[in-house]
Amino acid sequence: MKSQSQLEIEHLRTHFLSLRQTVDTMDQFLERYIEIEQALRDSEDLFQLLVDGVRDYAIFLLDPQGFVTTWNIGAEQIKGYQADEIIGSHFSVFFTPQDLANDKPKHELEIATTAGRYEEEGWRVRKDGTPFWAYVVISALYDHDGVLRGFGKITRDMTDQKRAEEQREELRLRELQLQREQDARLQTERLMKLHDEFLIFAAHEIRTPLTTLLGNTQLLQRRAKRGKVLTERDENNLQVVIQQVRRLNRLVLTLMDLSRVQNDQLSIETQPLNLSLVVEHIVNETGPTLRQHELVYTCTEEPIWVMGDELRLEQVLYNLLQNAIKYSPLGGTIGIALDQHDNHAYLSVSDQGIGIPSASLPHLFERFFRASNVGAQSISGLGVGLFVVKNVIERHEGSIAVTSEEGRGSTFTITLPLLEPVPDNHSHDISVAG
Repeated sequence: MKSQSQLEIEHLRTHFLSLRQTVDTMDQFLERYIEIEQALRDSEDLFQLLVDGVRDYAIFLLDPQGFVTTWNIGAEQIKGYQADEIIGSHFSVFFTPQDLANDKPKHELEIATTAGRYEEEGWRVRKDGTPFWAYVVISALYDHDGVLRGFGKITRDMTDQKRAEEQREELRLRELQLQREQDARLQTERLMKLHDEFLIFAAHEIRTPLTTLLGNTQLLQRRAKRGKVLTERDENNLQVVIQQVRRLNRLVLTLMDLSRVQNDQLSIETQPLNLSLVVEHIVNETGPTLRQHELVYTCTEEPIWVMGDELRLEQVLYNLLQNAIKYSPLGGTIGIALDQHDNHAYLSVSDQGIGIPSASLPHLFERFFRASNVGAQSISGLGVGLFVVKNVIERHEGSIAVTSEEGRGSTFTITLPLLEPVPDNHSHDISVAG
């Protein structure tokens, strides 16, 4: 049987062994804690190195009020601020004036606080004031107790991608516009072809009865003159009918020529032509029919020779002469002048009519164009005559120009190359009053 002392010694030994085991266990826990803490510090250091080394992204922290607390090299390169320049500043410095006026920084933090995250693409501002297109993510950071500790903010410069996207969209829109224009052009060409076909058909259908009507009216006029069976009033009325039929016939010819010009089918058959005789013929034919106008013809004594299509040049002069009459409704003098110098023939037709507004002059020879002041005068017309005239003259290697003053009249001048140089001569006047 053990003594009391032995029992106490054994108890102490057992207690010591237990205590030693406890100390060993605590040492193990301490060593493990130290290892874990060191690993955590190493991990944090590695993470910080990672964050600091990222160059393509601005990664930094904000406190709960939005003030910058950390800064990485990516933020420095994207936004232009050094760490000591920006840490402690409010992140609103990165926003445009318009966004600041709309209190956008505050709204972003409110959304991130409520939803846990805010994400968008939009314009931001660098230190030097230049804008850049940014992809932005703001994450709210809470501790274990649910207390907001701040925000993590990541920003990427997407300006190049934005520009590339805009260029792609611009290219897409341009291609779409080109396709629309091409479709519209094809549709217009189809409509113009139908229009031209109808125009030619209608012109031929109208011209046939007009020719018959004109022939019979002129025959009736000749018979009446021989038999003297018409009064002067009836003869005047008959002459009006003939003039109007001729006017309609010229209109039909003009419409047919318009179609030919548009389809590049207007034929010009040139030959040596005494332009003086062509002009004189039209003056002698037109002068006696005038009632409110005086026709004054000025020309050189020598013939003026050009290479020309007689019928086409007659058509041109008729058109200009009829315009001069139509656009001077109150009457007045209509002047026709024919001259030659510098190896060119110059034929001008002038009137004392309503004139042409200066804004209309650059467009006067365009198809279907009419000057802005003709409506107030109630003067009818299609706006195709001068378009055809210009094309006819250009096919003669010539040109046509106009000078005008609104309310005072207009002068149209045709220039044609001479067949061969002819010296200048004195001019004489032929006055034909209606």
